[in-house]
Amino acid sequence: MNYPRSRGSGDIAPGDRLGRYEILIAVAQGGMARVWAAKQHGQRGFSKVVAIKTILPHLAQDETFERMFLDEARVAAGVHHPNVCEIFDLGEEEGVLYLAMEWVEGESLARLLKPGTGVEGALPRRLEPRIAAKIIAEASGGLHAAHELVDDDGQRLEVVHRDISPQNVLVAINGAVKVTDFGVAKALGMTSEITSAGQIKGKAPYMSPEQAAGQPVDRRSDVFALGTCLYEASTGKRPFTAPGGNQVQIIRQILSGQFERPSAHVPDYPPELEAIVLRAMAMSPDDRYATADELKTALEAWIVRAGAVVTQTHIGAEVQERVGHLVSERQERIKHFVRQSQAAADAPNSGSGRESMAVIEPGSSGGFTGIPASGPTTHAAHSHVTSPTQTSPMRTALLGVAVGLGAFVLIGGAVIGAWLALSKGDPPALAATGPSAATGPSAATEPPAPSAVPTAAAPSDYITVRTVPVSGVQLQLGDVWLKSGVNQVPRPGPGTTQRLVARAEGYEDLILNLEYETPANVDLVLTARAPTGSVAGAPRPSPTPRPGPSQRPAPAPKPAPKPVDIPDNPFD
Repeated sequence: MNYPRSRGSGDIAPGDRLGRYEILIAVAQGGMARVWAAKQHGQRGFSKVVAIKTILPHLAQDETFERMFLDEARVAAGVHHPNVCEIFDLGEEEGVLYLAMEWVEGESLARLLKPGTGVEGALPRRLEPRIAAKIIAEASGGLHAAHELVDDDGQRLEVVHRDISPQNVLVAINGAVKVTDFGVAKALGMTSEITSAGQIKGKAPYMSPEQAAGQPVDRRSDVFALGTCLYEASTGKRPFTAPGGNQVQIIRQILSGQFERPSAHVPDYPPELEAIVLRAMAMSPDDRYATADELKTALEAWIVRAGAVVTQTHIGAEVQERVGHLVSERQERIKHFVRQSQAAADAPNSGSGRESMAVIEPGSSGGFTGIPASGPTTHAAHSHVTSPTQTSPMRTALLGVAVGLGAFVLIGGAVIGAWLALSKGDPPALAATGPSAATGPSAATEPPAPSAVPTAAAPSDYITVRTVPVSGVQLQLGDVWLKSGVNQVPRPGPGTTQRLVARAEGYEDLILNLEYETPANVDLVLTARAPTGSVAGAPRPSPTPRPGPSQRPAPAPKPAPKPVDIPDNPFD
């Protein structure tokens, strides 16, 4: 493989290869890592879809995060349980560490509770109490298996997940429940613990009092987190919350033990289930269930007493009803890129096809939500595949002549098309300065090119970009910064790709590859920038003002990778 830049930064993109895994699309991202759908290549044409987890580019050179990544591999790979996401492989390719994991065809419990939108602050939809109890019971079984993990000498490793939350509980379309993301897990012998003493790890709304206070924790801390997840899933409310998600206020609530009983939100809340929730969330670890298995037993016993048995089929039906459309859209996109990859491999002298792989995620409004990417959007071809039909020098020579003539015709057509487009004037949405990044033809002014193959109706000339936040966001199309307030960009021409950057003060940059087939409406959700190495409750430094578009220097040919995020991340 030949790459135009070093991969040691962790900067990868769709079409890249990590060992025997071919990156397809980005599906999730959090504070430490990014997760991709990837195609595993095996012998004699064997392949399957797996999840690949990589450290974010801006953290790839940080030894602390590398140790945490390796610790996660060590813990998760040792747990073999149907309710824990399986780890298949740990590898390194050109300085990029990656984990190959089981692909779960479903969504996180967090997305299940907020199926209509991925915007932070959206109100959850509570689950039927027995469905919620069954999901948490299954997750408790997986956690108990992790808590019981032993080393080669039979000594218990005292694993504590420390980051149990609805984001890290996956619910498959077939009803299976999987616990994932042991990125901040604690266990005996963990190297990442050496440099992080006293640091609070995990998501504040789901921390136990001892974890929020920075005190030693054991498996009962995870039991508390399971109780908060059950509370939220069965009431649609978080037990600990504060305006704007203020972490300091949330931690104060947890330390004081102040939260309303579930029945305060749901008047007909089952009393027996409420008793289970309150015991799991007891302030003192001694007053909680001693193990996650005890919590699982209590929940399953209540489900039987409350009515008919709840099975995976019932859970799967709930997933299908709430987020089935999201799962189906992602399945179709993955199938599309798998077919694209196979076609590129079967074609003579084919490249990686990386240029045409837009990094997009289904959104809640019928459009697409941008998945953050980093680095350039076009790269040199990774390899060349020789067609089995190329068997003679004469045939090779004829093929070369044909390719040359075809390239001449295409280049000539492109030059003429560019001259015609320029004669029409620049699109009104682009800024007056800088080279134009618009390459697509205008369906309103130019007749469609003749084709021997019937095609679908041409999409609109422009793509409308809607962002969260809705103000203060500036867009860059190619090398051109758009005027403030502009949210429409010209649609790239057929077969071309255009890079779009969304930037806002205090938020991580988002990069999206636009294509001719991109929907007319694109939703981008920017994520607030979190300071590296911050501790819950510590004051945050004031953000450094960004220069305006007219003050920015010309973009470098190889921009530095940016930290990004996606809401409701099910893996990190």
